[in-house]
Amino acid sequence: MMKKQEILDEDWDNLIILDACRYDYFKKVYKKFLEGKLEKRWSRGSSTASWCCKTFTDYLDVFYFSSNPFINSRNIRLKELVSKGEEKWWIKKRIKGFDFNWNPTNHFKKVLDIWHNCWDKETNTVLPEDVNKIVLKSRHKNKRKIIHYLQPHQPYLSIKRSNLNKKPKKSRSNKAKKITKKTRFYLGPLIKSVNRKKQWKIKKYFGIGSLNMMQNLVVNNKIDTLKTLYSENLKIVLRNVSSLVNNLDGKTIVTADHGEAFGENGEWAHEYGSVSPVLRTVPWLKVNNIKK
Repeated sequence: MMKKQEILDEDWDNLIILDACRYDYFKKVYKKFLEGKLEKRWSRGSSTASWCCKTFTDYLDVFYFSSNPFINSRNIRLKELVSKGEEKWWIKKRIKGFDFNWNPTNHFKKVLDIWHNCWDKETNTVLPEDVNKIVLKSRHKNKRKIIHYLQPHQPYLSIKRSNLNKKPKKSRSNKAKKITKKTRFYLGPLIKSVNRKKQWKIKKYFGIGSLNMMQNLVVNNKIDTLKTLYSENLKIVLRNVSSLVNNLDGKTIVTADHGEAFGENGEWAHEYGSVSPVLRTVPWLKVNNIKK
């Protein structure tokens, strides 16, 4: 039976979190960057929101270097960050452990908001090298810490941001635009009744909101490209993790908040409330730190 990801009970000085990291992809490439003993762990959530409130139930005397706004120092509760759809789902299901009032400032000695101070506008994310800079320059670097990178979560860093942001040519006719205005009220129930891929197709056709890079790739059936870009993101962050851990003291663990789905059982990205193994199985690597 797979062990649960019992972060509070494990022995570590440095806990490195990779955002949306699948165990199987990690297993394939980690040896190129890190040495250590790899195990599987069962995450407490399939999204960052459910993972953090279910995992950090007590106070930890640690410094949390956060690239993810869900873990912040600004007294922003989960209720203010989760989507309306996610909020309604958790309220309806009433699943034990999800706390909308979970506030990270109550659970860590200090949170350092890398997501706020080092957000890269060109790539629309926090670059892993910037995480390293903050950690190594910090006066807290020799303290017990959690370091949360945003990769391998999209956006995909191996593609130039200019290409990611290229606006698609307008293909919808004026008639389609008129339909959008007239039928928007009825589209809501339709979108909710179909799977994510079909939802994104409907939204793209009717111009409802905008699709991110992953969603566009899925809608255009470029799944192999999606997997390649995800794998490249993982390699990029692991290269930076490797550089960092060799400058840290103590025991280091590399793990993840949750995985990433590529169509398994009709799921994509990291859908909240899922118990899919690809989303809940995460790496737990006990790193052999090698000092330079």
